[in-house]
Amino acid sequence: MPLISMLIWAACCAGAGAAGIYCVKNSEKSRKASIWAAAAGAIMGGAGGWFASIRTEDWPDRLRLLLVMAAFCAAAGSDLLRRRIPNQIPLLLLGCFAWCTLLDFFLRPERAAGLLFAGALGGVGMLAVLGLCRLISRGGIGMGDIKLFAAASLLLGLYGGICSLALAQLAALVAAVLLLLTKKATWKDSIPFAPFLAAGFLICLILGTY
Repeated sequence: MPLISMLIWAACCAGAGAAGIYCVKNSEKSRKASIWAAAAGAIMGGAGGWFASIRTEDWPDRLRLLLVMAAFCAAAGSDLLRRRIPNQIPLLLLGCFAWCTLLDFFLRPERAAGLLFAGALGGVGMLAVLGLCRLISRGGIGMGDIKLFAAASLLLGLYGGICSLALAQLAALVAAVLLLLTKKATWKDSIPFAPFLAAGFLICLILGTY
């Protein structure tokens, strides 16, 4: 089962990563970048699928995790190339949350209401937290990142959202320090955050903290 899950996740995340770049701008540059995005998505998705299969028994829960990882991979490619996250990605996550909620009420009604409440709390909670961070940092966090992560937290819940965000920020901090030390960036430069959201979420899957 872990191997099958790994292959499914790798294929889905590879496609999402490539689509996230290719749909932003149809050019030769984007076509080349989409190949790298597909490869990175396959690696991250495969690793996430393996650990999700080990950590999570219910396939509806694994489906939620897969949808979030695919969305992060799609957003990461777009954010790296164009420094923007298409609105279609958080909108798709909203639709996925609605669909997963209906699925829960049909397949496991005893948990559906709790999952719906947890998802709503996660989405609203992370929207408030990130909105406050944007206000304090005077625009240091992009609206695309806020909309993406708030929508993803609908599927992850508040606890999963907080864990993923904390690990994403830690990964971004490490990357920023390395870029400063190697003089490849300055204090005034900004870095795309969506790839670190994907990395933070992958770490959560590996550790089982979601």
